[in-house]
Amino acid sequence: MRPVLENDLPAGDIAGIGFYILLPSVDGGLRLDEIEIYAEAVSGSVDVFWAGYPIVKQGDRDWIDTNPWMGWLDVTAAPWVYSNSLDAWTYLSEDEAISESGGWMYLIK
Repeated sequence: MRPVLENDLPAGDIAGIGFYILLPSVDGGLRLDEIEIYAEAVSGSVDVFWAGYPIVKQGDRDWIDTNPWMGWLDVTAAPWVYSNSLDAWTYLSEDEAISESGGWMYLIK
């Protein structure tokens, strides 16, 4: 459980908020009764990027949002990258992801 925020949030804009909900079936919609919002300071003052996308920390995992290209990617074990939209692991090195001539990725069959 995360500690309750005792001070104001740091200055600056909230860049985005989202929900990732995976349910087998939702009849009549989904109701959220309580939402907890937290902010985590990034270690150091330098933004951390992977292939030009800012890294978002979630626990010990490193995520990037490539929308609309491939959506959310877990790059913690890069070059082995997990794609939420494909529900699969891919091989995608950072150099191949940002090439001027396009990107290369290898999907496991």
